[in-house]
Amino acid sequence: LGFAFLMKKNLVLWRVVTGLLLIAIPPTYLGLSGYARGNDIALGTRRHIPYRDAHTYYLLPWQHKQTGPRRLLVIRTSGPPDARAEIIALSRGCIDTLSVFDAKATRAKLESDLARGAVELERLTAAKLAGALSRREYWMAVLKDGGMVGFVHVTESPAAREGTKGFEIVTEAATRDGDQGRTLVRQEAYCSFDRTVAKWMLFSIDVEDQIETGRRHLFGLLQNDMLIVQRVIGPHQTQSKTRTLPHGVYAPMAMAPLLPRLIDRTRAGSYAFAQYNPSTEDLDMRTLTVVGPETVVLGGRKFSATLLTDQPAIGAPATKLYVDGAGLPLKIVRPDGSVLQQTTAEAIRSQFAVELNMLAPAP
Repeated sequence: LGFAFLMKKNLVLWRVVTGLLLIAIPPTYLGLSGYARGNDIALGTRRHIPYRDAHTYYLLPWQHKQTGPRRLLVIRTSGPPDARAEIIALSRGCIDTLSVFDAKATRAKLESDLARGAVELERLTAAKLAGALSRREYWMAVLKDGGMVGFVHVTESPAAREGTKGFEIVTEAATRDGDQGRTLVRQEAYCSFDRTVAKWMLFSIDVEDQIETGRRHLFGLLQNDMLIVQRVIGPHQTQSKTRTLPHGVYAPMAMAPLLPRLIDRTRAGSYAFAQYNPSTEDLDMRTLTVVGPETVVLGGRKFSATLLTDQPAIGAPATKLYVDGAGLPLKIVRPDGSVLQQTTAEAIRSQFAVELNMLAPAP
């Protein structure tokens, strides 16, 4: 229009042309965005935001406020008319499992929990770690569906490795699956009192009708600010995985059973630590939450306890820990419904002699 004015041309004609061009801008942008998306044309953007439609965001100038994950969840069910009640019940069951959370508040809580865990680790001394060790071995029976299906045996003792003084935790566990199925686990973990040297070994084997059906053999080693994990995949063959450890919040494997004893259990609060998770075979954020005092009944006797929840990773189901005044477990309730409760060595040896013999280290 300005060009037409300067050239003293027909202003009415140029106004019409300019108006048509302005009207054509929105559908042109829409068409360009749709074409790019339909042909999967890369826009060359370096940053990816989950659930953001890049073609819409970058090619439509009126887009705004797409700064993070936002998506509507649509559930649609259908079926024959005579299954209406079942479909409605199924839909309601699915909806009951959903929860809405504030991402900003959740992140702030996670950061607060990690900061609280870092403070606890920073306060650790050799004397405090040594004092947290159990002076006796402890045994726990694994109960499920009204019967004893396994056990956990833990021994904690002072030790020395590579010129350092520290402690070693040896855990033996066995569970039965039916009459002939067994899973056996042995873990040995060492940590120096200054937490500069840490290593562990985890070995598990599945047996069915006295035939091995699976095994897992892992080694872990702390090296400066790196965690090196090796998995045995065959004779003289290993597969390595290396993870950079977050500063100030990493707790070595040997500290796993000690953490509930080291945190402040006198008041409610959550503590988060970075720790290797054998279930996922990766570094995860473990969160311990102090709930409050409880009473536990074992063998007809009542014991005063403190209830903690133990979440091995973000979003994972939490285990309930009932610990005594020293932080030792009296009772553990797992997400799968199984229950571990304190028992005696005699009670385990009388029922699991075969498993104990299989777990015994070679002379």
